[in-house]
Amino acid sequence: KRKDNCSYLWGYNLIMELLESLYENKIIIFGALCGGIIFYFFYSKLNSLEDKKEDKKKVNKKKREKWVPIKVNTCKESLTTDMTNIWKRALEKLPVHVDIPRLIRKIEIIDESNEELFNGIKEKYLQIENKNKETIVEEGEKENNNSKNKNKNNNNEVENSDVKKKTEVKKTNILINNILKIITKKTEEEELIKETEFINFIGDNEDTSVQLLRYMQKYIDNNNKTIKILRCCNQSMMAPCVVRLKHTLSTDYPYKDKRGSWKIYINFYNDRVVIRHLKFEISYEKEDLYDQQHFDFSWSLSITLDINNNYKISNIDFNLENIQFVSTVDNDTKHSILNTMKECQCFNVDQDFFNSL
Repeated sequence: KRKDNCSYLWGYNLIMELLESLYENKIIIFGALCGGIIFYFFYSKLNSLEDKKEDKKKVNKKKREKWVPIKVNTCKESLTTDMTNIWKRALEKLPVHVDIPRLIRKIEIIDESNEELFNGIKEKYLQIENKNKETIVEEGEKENNNSKNKNKNNNNEVENSDVKKKTEVKKTNILINNILKIITKKTEEEELIKETEFINFIGDNEDTSVQLLRYMQKYIDNNNKTIKILRCCNQSMMAPCVVRLKHTLSTDYPYKDKRGSWKIYINFYNDRVVIRHLKFEISYEKEDLYDQQHFDFSWSLSITLDINNNYKISNIDFNLENIQFVSTVDNDTKHSILNTMKECQCFNVDQDFFNSL
């Protein structure tokens, strides 16, 4: 007991002396403690940043090691599959209602006897049977002419752009109305729109593309033959071709499309309907390479619908239609460009293009 008591007292005294010493030197100790905490905080932060930099370097290194060029399957089977899947989409998931109004002037329809049924650039296709609606364009033209005369009288030759724009919208609506009538007649689906034609459905100040989608959804079902033809007339159907050709050719010989050059031909035959898209492209290279490799070309995409098989896609052709080089391009470069095009397996480059060099 005595030994235990002595140990207890010794420990107690030691603690008390330590506390007294700490109390006497509390300012120094507190400062040292704060300094240690601050040093530890910045040191750990610095180490953390260094670790993050190292981790980022490792991740980037792994990414570089794992990166491989994107592979695009350019075979015809792959192209046909992609295009068929797009074609099967519901009407509201395709830009048909957007592309038809803006391309209506670039569409031609030809029947099996090679007779022209529609051509968007010809004014005669602006005629409609309903007399009340037939005067729409004429009134718009008169307003436009009156506006011009008024401006001339005031020594001002600036046209009234609002009147001109409204007139063009009305013309577009009439052309859409007529193209729907022609296609439904050829597919024997006239009853779908007989009760209400598009020109009677759309208001004067309504957006054409929005109203066209509403009209088709209301009167023309997704499974109708007319819609199956119209689903071929939009830029989404062309995307698989554009991607494949760009992937193959544009790395070595970059090119871009000629604005406003897109045309659509709808040909009706006894057993099929062929929707043919025609596009024009032009190369763009560094100025010092212009004389060595500048060229322009056109290509076509033909989609064949089998009439005897419920207007399903039966064939797809992606062809080089024409190519022209500036006179300073040598034959080796011409061959190189054509051979690069041929690497896109689904793109048909006829041997005649090589023979003509």
